[in-house]
Amino acid sequence: MSRRRGWGTEGSQPSRRRRSGSLRAAGRAPGGWPQTQWLKGVLVTGPISAPMAFPMMNCQRRARKLPSPRNFGALRTEIWHSRRVLDRFDLALLNLVQRDDSQTADDLARRVTLSPSAIARRLRRLRRDGWIGRTIALLGDRLTDHRMRAIVVVQLSEHADQQGKAALLDRIRAAPEVQFCYELTGSWDLLLLFDCAGLAEFNELAERVLVVDSTVHRYETSFVKRQLKFEPFVPLD
Repeated sequence: MSRRRGWGTEGSQPSRRRRSGSLRAAGRAPGGWPQTQWLKGVLVTGPISAPMAFPMMNCQRRARKLPSPRNFGALRTEIWHSRRVLDRFDLALLNLVQRDDSQTADDLARRVTLSPSAIARRLRRLRRDGWIGRTIALLGDRLTDHRMRAIVVVQLSEHADQQGKAALLDRIRAAPEVQFCYELTGSWDLLLLFDCAGLAEFNELAERVLVVDSTVHRYETSFVKRQLKFEPFVPLD
């Protein structure tokens, strides 16, 4: 009884040789790919290995390492915020905290269509980037009504040098009774607001800050009778 030879038997070698011969006859290399074929629009001649035959597959494997659309959108958002651009939610929050910074994130969420956690993150970013300079508390009328306030305009001497002007500004900045100081155009150079306990304190402060040297040519004082409006807010659209 004769045994049929084939793959997986002891006499499989002749079949392999016949198989290799058929591959050569068909234009194929033993154990390889067609010797001549069109690959991505290019005619390739010769044995082609598997990595060469599948360049697109390698590209696809590399493409999987690229950021997903969601991560790419997050990257664009980060770049956008790094350009220091404010959106409408930032402007709405700045308008609200200018008038009352004691509001919590939950309070602000009732007026801005964002979650409290998103509002808290935005406020931290606005403070970190300098859009919110600082947070202060304004005293009530019960503590400020009896105090004396005076608006003082100052004209500097024509012969005042830079060293004398710098010393004057240092004295103004060091005096806590001077609440603000603005540099003006026109005939007056500076405008100051003094807040003192009484006339005696104001006179002593004016002598110590303004008249200590010849930098100040003259100054005029107007005392505040009553406050009609105080709203140091900047409306943002």
